[in-house]
Amino acid sequence: PEEKGRALLAFFRDYGCLPEPLPPLPETEEYAIPGFCAEGDLEKEKMRIRTAYDHGVRRFRASSWYAFDLLKELSGIEIVTAFPIPAGNSAAAGQLQKMGVAGMETDPELTPEEWAALQMHSPLPVRRSAEPVPVLVTRLRLPAGNWCCSVRTSPRESANHAFFTRFMTTVPNASLVS
Repeated sequence: PEEKGRALLAFFRDYGCLPEPLPPLPETEEYAIPGFCAEGDLEKEKMRIRTAYDHGVRRFRASSWYAFDLLKELSGIEIVTAFPIPAGNSAAAGQLQKMGVAGMETDPELTPEEWAALQMHSPLPVRRSAEPVPVLVTRLRLPAGNWCCSVRTSPRESANHAFFTRFMTTVPNASLVS
């Protein structure tokens, strides 16, 4: 039951339909800023971030570039990035570090060799997503069992949802490492 509550809260946060005001969050919790925010919702998301900050949250996960602008007025925070912010090499990690990022989640399509090289050369702690992430999401409704493939990865099978189709990664769990 507790996991279902956390999943529902994450859904509400991701899709901007969390009723106001936000409930207090524990000091140790991280606030994951939604990857998508429509122009008309920027102020609402800024208020959510401020509410989380006022309730003691100091770690923010950014998965889209707009998040950096919404976080710029906060002090004493830690920013970590998550897919789909593309970070597959040490040059990208260096740019993120200049923006104040403390850790990053890599591109899910890195091969094991590329992952090892990034770990060795990145100026930031690097992690892979603990959960599979979508490689492709489309509003096109495709029948189950379709496959897509990029030039970098093995084929991915589609998973259908009410209004979209997604192709997920199969990235294994990994924790932050220096």
